[in-house]
Amino acid sequence: MHKKKVKRFVLYLFACVFFCACQTSQESNTVVFGTSDLNKLNRRLLEIAMEDGFPPPIASRVYVYPHVAQYVALQSFYPDSLSDLTSKLNGLGSLPVLSKTNVNAELASLMTFCKVAKKVVFSEHYMDQYLDSLKMEGEKRGLSTNVINASGLFADSLSTQIIGWLSKDQYVETRTMERYTSVKEPGKWKETPPDYQQALEPHWPKIRTLLIDSASIYKSAELPTYDTKKGSEFYKMAYRVYEQSQKSDTSTVNTAWFWDDNPNTSDHRGHAVAVIHKISPPGHWLNIISQIAQKEDLTDPDVIANFSRLVGDSHHLAALYLLTHADIRGTSPKVWNQWKGKLLADLYYQTLHHLSQGEPPAPHGIIAERQSEAMR
Repeated sequence: MHKKKVKRFVLYLFACVFFCACQTSQESNTVVFGTSDLNKLNRRLLEIAMEDGFPPPIASRVYVYPHVAQYVALQSFYPDSLSDLTSKLNGLGSLPVLSKTNVNAELASLMTFCKVAKKVVFSEHYMDQYLDSLKMEGEKRGLSTNVINASGLFADSLSTQIIGWLSKDQYVETRTMERYTSVKEPGKWKETPPDYQQALEPHWPKIRTLLIDSASIYKSAELPTYDTKKGSEFYKMAYRVYEQSQKSDTSTVNTAWFWDDNPNTSDHRGHAVAVIHKISPPGHWLNIISQIAQKEDLTDPDVIANFSRLVGDSHHLAALYLLTHADIRGTSPKVWNQWKGKLLADLYYQTLHHLSQGEPPAPHGIIAERQSEAMR
């Protein structure tokens, strides 16, 4: 009799252990974080970069590394759905295979984002706070302590590898290089009042590129030779700027203010100076295309026309489409769906058509399908 009780107890204990193990495994594979969570984290990074006052070139560095880290983390869990970037990014190479036991892919990728972002911003405590909020949110959404801790350990290991890679991009070295010194010669750039800001990142071409061999493959058009004579090419160029400034209205001023490259604008009123922090242009582009695709009526010609004016040309349109596509897919393959893909595709093709012919084509894809269904 005693042996039967012991046997029953052992079987019961084994069942409990097996059940708990299965529950933990299922929990770690459950998608509890999605696109909206990555969007919120991305927005928080934009706000931190704005508060830290990073100019556009440095802001682009602040944005790219955390997103690369998040994508690499997620791709390791979904190799059949997401392409491997490690062999394509300059200097990164293959990364060690990390244990995924009890790790929640989406939470681990967001935590990796935070840990890498902490390395490239000044206000590190904000990312520490966000990391803590992710852990608490994971608990609220049903993840166990074991899963959260395992996801954190995964993020620790991967972020260490990514930080080792980003630290060799020559950014730190360029901080110690000689700054540009202006001279009082005609035709030479010099600081202007009221703030007399220094030249912006004169050594930025020395930063390691992500994909291309060198930034030198893109050659900027030569500027006209400095010449103040009326009728010279330089004079005509400068005069066009002057003419535009005289035609400015509220709309053009607001547009210029929005796209201003200076994230730290000063407002001088007498002896008082107020510093205004703004999101830099790279940050704006991270928000625009996703908002238009998911919140605007793509059948409205004005929406397409306005977006076309923002984009400018087909090359920038393609880059924005790919960036947004990667950003949404990088959140998790499980939250990407046909509807979102069709919205982005419709926006892309209608804008491309407008850029080439001046007017959007008839609605197609998911928009046309839903209009057809509504008319039945």
